[in-house]
Amino acid sequence: MRKLAGILFWAALFAALVWYANTRLPLDNPGPAVGAGPALFTPDAAPWSACTGGCGKERWEVKTLADPARARVDFTRVQDATVTELGALDPAAASLVGGWRRAPEETTVYRVEAELVTLFAEEDRDWHLVLADPANPGATMIAEIPDPACQAACSSGFASYYARARDVLLAHTNDGRLSRRRPRVRVTGVGFFDFPHGQRGAAPNHIELHPVLAIEFLP
Repeated sequence: MRKLAGILFWAALFAALVWYANTRLPLDNPGPAVGAGPALFTPDAAPWSACTGGCGKERWEVKTLADPARARVDFTRVQDATVTELGALDPAAASLVGGWRRAPEETTVYRVEAELVTLFAEEDRDWHLVLADPANPGATMIAEIPDPACQAACSSGFASYYARARDVLLAHTNDGRLSRRRPRVRVTGVGFFDFPHGQRGAAPNHIELHPVLAIEFLP
């Protein structure tokens, strides 16, 4: 019996190590690009001209798609989901650091239709959006749009997407303040697990769309 327990232990440990290697890759091993079709979101041909220095921390390169492991993000397809569905995904391990990405959540581009509950500018100059599920208003999650002029964001190749998303947001609000209650939006962005630090509107598992690549205001 003791021998069988030892075999089961080592088998479980080996399976855990295989899972860990396949879902987390360090900065110096970004892994192969995924997806076979044409990319729906492609890096800019030239870097963003205005870069004003550092803004954020805590996996900032991952938050802005400036990490080498972004090669694992599948930009060839967009997965439709609801706020409730994303909030029900398995929570990320608290040990995520640096440029590692948890697959498949942090290597997937998601699109959600939601009510925009609130938005405000954070200290790191991200636009912080709180999204609610129209069919389940109590379910909320965060989406964030980086400032394209922030370090990493400006060199990521995706600064033009951040700039367009912020322009759309400003065009449909009163200088960043909602002019009507809970407008319906369609938000497209890369999945990202944040650390819990008292975020307003966070999902139960702290998944976010970060960065946001596109936003549309719906009728």
